[in-house]
Amino acid sequence: MNNSNIAIFRTTFSQMYSGSDFATQQDIEIQKIDTNQILNTYNYSGEGTSKAFKQHIIIDNNNNTLIVSEEKLGPDELAIGGSRAPVRKSVYKYDTNLNLMWNIEIPHSIIDVYYSGDKNYVIDSNNNLYINTEFFDSTTFTFAFELIKISENGNILFQVPSHRSRNIHLDENDNLNLVASPINSSSFGDSDTYIYTFNSTDGTIINTVLLEGVDFLDTFKSQNDDSYLYMYSKVNSTRELHIYKNLNLEFITNLNISSSGILGHDIDSNGTINFSSPNKLHSLSLANQYSNVSVSGTIRQVVNLTNTKIFTLNNNGYINVFNNDLTLYSSSSDSYYDQPYLLEINNTVFFNTYWDNVVKVFDENSTEISTFKLPSSLSYFYADKDSNNSLLLSGDFGEQISTNQEYSWRRGLIHKYDFSSFNLSVNENFLIKDSLTIYPNPTNSIITINSIDNSISEVSIYDINGRFLFQSKSSKIDISHSVSYTHLTLPTTPYV
Repeated sequence: MNNSNIAIFRTTFSQMYSGSDFATQQDIEIQKIDTNQILNTYNYSGEGTSKAFKQHIIIDNNNNTLIVSEEKLGPDELAIGGSRAPVRKSVYKYDTNLNLMWNIEIPHSIIDVYYSGDKNYVIDSNNNLYINTEFFDSTTFTFAFELIKISENGNILFQVPSHRSRNIHLDENDNLNLVASPINSSSFGDSDTYIYTFNSTDGTIINTVLLEGVDFLDTFKSQNDDSYLYMYSKVNSTRELHIYKNLNLEFITNLNISSSGILGHDIDSNGTINFSSPNKLHSLSLANQYSNVSVSGTIRQVVNLTNTKIFTLNNNGYINVFNNDLTLYSSSSDSYYDQPYLLEINNTVFFNTYWDNVVKVFDENSTEISTFKLPSSLSYFYADKDSNNSLLLSGDFGEQISTNQEYSWRRGLIHKYDFSSFNLSVNENFLIKDSLTIYPNPTNSIITINSIDNSISEVSIYDINGRFLFQSKSSKIDISHSVSYTHLTLPTTPYV
């Protein structure tokens, strides 16, 4: 540190959780010493420096936000024979200002999803939450499943055996339909799908239906509470969409597509499904009105805009926007990311890639209108929008320090963004995070902000609810008068 003092860093070990066979809490200790004595000792506890992961964001009818998350209760001991920290599964509920309303522990993990349309949770009209969960049964050495109902106030109302599912949704009577994972039924590669109906009051099974030769694609609930299932058949060379209304077959449509099948799809507010196949874009309404057009390239992703236009991205990264009659409305001249996450907000499409979380925003003219950065991705389980078109974002963040063993932390996050007046110019630059330093963090007095290119001219300070507190043109900012707040620092140069 200087000619007379030095700092010594070390790691101490202790038992972090009850029943641990190993010292799994790793605390960091820093000592400042001179030639004769220890001047100061600083301890940084490993408690709470666990790993939060597998967040699923859910928005209820009152625009409150629920997060289903898992969290390791301490760092893993990575030495040979070391133990692994236990995992807590939780549901957190936040109000519209992101104040925590309650959190509860649940016994199992929510079933993972892998395809668009898959969703193993649902909210009913009374804001009760239903989630389908899985766990490893050590008595049978197989995975087992349970359907759990949680009240608006955070009480578990029932917990009943269920099945592996791709989707759960409410039927016309507000009971729960569970769409089970498909069962291969023949050498031709077709599938059978079971639909289990659970009573939403007590969790008892009240009906079981077998849909033969079809696989699940998506669901839709109409304004008059009819429940629609979109099922897909791919027997031999035939490709069909089977539309079920309240579990009764409405119609079957033969599709003009190749053996590659449906690649991307989205359902609009009227139940019309727009979908793609190699070199084609298709549309099918609930009145069995089917049309398709040939397109350049293979459309991989389809997003319906609120104004009924259809936003598409092909395998070469080019954007094409179509009218609802499938005539071309606009096209991009530049190629963008292949396979990003897409989210429609107020007739604009936000998309980003998972490796850098840079977000590009496009309008219906296929024009890029903004670029910025978020702390998490826009994947279908991390991000969603509420009824006011505010973006709710979950995820995690953290660092890792190499000591004798791995000492790391990764905390969950929830952010809310209002884009009603969002209008960043395309020409504005965003600041890459590695070129900005803010220290010390945390602090309750003075923070210092440095940027490599000195591009920060003014800094605005907000609280955790997004309320503006004050501005400063100095690189050293006194926040001691606002220590009761949790702060977000947003430089004038766009940086998130």
